[in-house]
Amino acid sequence: MKSFFKIFSACLLAIVASSFVMFFLLITIISAATLFSNTDNVVVKDGTVLELTLSENIVDDNTKSPLINIDPYTLKINKSTSVLEVIKSINSAAKDDNIVGIELRISPMLGIGTANTTEIRNALLKFKESGKNITASAEVMSHGSYYLSSVADKIFLQPTGSIQWVGLSAQAMFYKGLLDKIGVKPEIIRHGKFKSAVEPFMQSKMSKENREQTLALVGSIWGDMVKDISASRGIDSVTLQQYASNLSIGSADDALKLGLVDSLLYRSQVDRYMADIYDVETVNKITLEKYIKSKGNTSEYSENKVAVIYAEGEITSSSPSQEALTSSRFVKQVAKVQKDSSVKAVVIRINSPGGSALAADVMWHSVKELQSIKPVVVSFGNVAASGGYYIAAPADVILAEPTTITGSIGVFGVLFNAEDGLKENLGITTDMVNTNRYSDIATPFRPMNTTERAYIQQQVDETYTTFVNIVAEGRNLSYEEVDAIAGGRVWSGIDALEIGLIDGFGGLEDAIGVAAEKAGVLSDFRVDITKASETEFEMLLNAMLEGVKVALKPEIAGVMLKEYNQAMRILEGDKVQCIMAQPLVIK
Repeated sequence: MKSFFKIFSACLLAIVASSFVMFFLLITIISAATLFSNTDNVVVKDGTVLELTLSENIVDDNTKSPLINIDPYTLKINKSTSVLEVIKSINSAAKDDNIVGIELRISPMLGIGTANTTEIRNALLKFKESGKNITASAEVMSHGSYYLSSVADKIFLQPTGSIQWVGLSAQAMFYKGLLDKIGVKPEIIRHGKFKSAVEPFMQSKMSKENREQTLALVGSIWGDMVKDISASRGIDSVTLQQYASNLSIGSADDALKLGLVDSLLYRSQVDRYMADIYDVETVNKITLEKYIKSKGNTSEYSENKVAVIYAEGEITSSSPSQEALTSSRFVKQVAKVQKDSSVKAVVIRINSPGGSALAADVMWHSVKELQSIKPVVVSFGNVAASGGYYIAAPADVILAEPTTITGSIGVFGVLFNAEDGLKENLGITTDMVNTNRYSDIATPFRPMNTTERAYIQQQVDETYTTFVNIVAEGRNLSYEEVDAIAGGRVWSGIDALEIGLIDGFGGLEDAIGVAAEKAGVLSDFRVDITKASETEFEMLLNAMLEGVKVALKPEIAGVMLKEYNQAMRILEGDKVQCIMAQPLVIK
């Protein structure tokens, strides 16, 4: 009888699990069919205002399956738009006779990243050169949404709304207390006093060096934002800093009185204002999504291509997840454009905090080989740190935004000793048999000895030396010059330009122009976005499995889930890693 119930229970569980997976797959396929079949023609009428809310997912790489953004609980697909599509739409609107202006209705939490926000903001500044109007309105504004909205000719805030204006804060979470409670001791080997990715496992607060670099980083980003807002609003930078330090902006009335906004209006009043300035009864508006559809593929055909390869996510050797930056997938994309004779130059868009040192080295080698054959220009997005910078080193030109997080040239290794925790808390002990003295060198069931620590330290030091040499060769600097700015330290784009880690400021479109110019095809080329090597079915299946994995995870509140995932990626990664401290949150 017991056997019967065991078999019955196992069968029932299998049926439930398979039914869930098949149901999820069915819904996913139906959702995909609905998404891809939406090809309705959109016509832009005369006198139309382009409405930008940027409420959808704004990403670097939009070539991945859209099902990666599926909500496993609602089974809805959160559509995404690439930064390049946003910028191209703004540029197109400037030349479009049917578009008379842009309305910004930006939500408080953009979720775009500071550097990508800067890139879009610069496109809006260029749009204003057309003489067309930009209006911004909101109920509440964060630093990021106000920074973007400050380009507008007029900024309207709801009378009961507010603007966050207190300066930036960087926060990190530490796990040393938890490890102490459960009796787990971290075994950490690193090269560089600024390599802070492992600090959460070994300390309960920021080290002096980490605090120094973090303050310099957020100070530089904040300073650049204040400078740009000052130029747009005509308020002295010192005055804006005083407003933040003194908590001067506490209400909508304060924001109006001190010049951060132009009027306090409700939504209907903003619509009437826009109708007046465009001299119409009702303003005709078009969303970004529909405007992108209306333009379709309007690029002229050319035999000369500038290929764009996206390198976004944490670097791994192999992963089915489309969110990871997998070396095998990246190398295939590089090989594809390298063999294509119609590709005259290549732009690599990097938005990565790093990851596996081994995988980064494989990717670097493929970029170096490509650069020996064709011009390679790198565009940095929000972050290009550690392994993310490693793969960029061979490029002919590197461009970034002033607010891009850059550098973190450093390496670490991390192992854990759980011997005491298992014994004292669970009564579990271990024993082992080895063929050689150090066969169990990476075991979590005993501490490392001096010889083993020296062995791993040597590996870390050698990887660091290789990293510095690669940067020195690519940036035409000496080893000593790179070592002085390395040690795992992160820099803003402003500082990165000053110390020679980048060649100039600019976004993805700028990088494409530089690449075309280097290839001698600036007057005749088209952009070719290089897609992942997987088939549509493989992308669909991987996206579905990712959704199932998320759905089956235990419920962990917001930021804790992100912290947990980041910690697990470090622990499950290669023994030697070059990755930036991702838990840092700037807000």
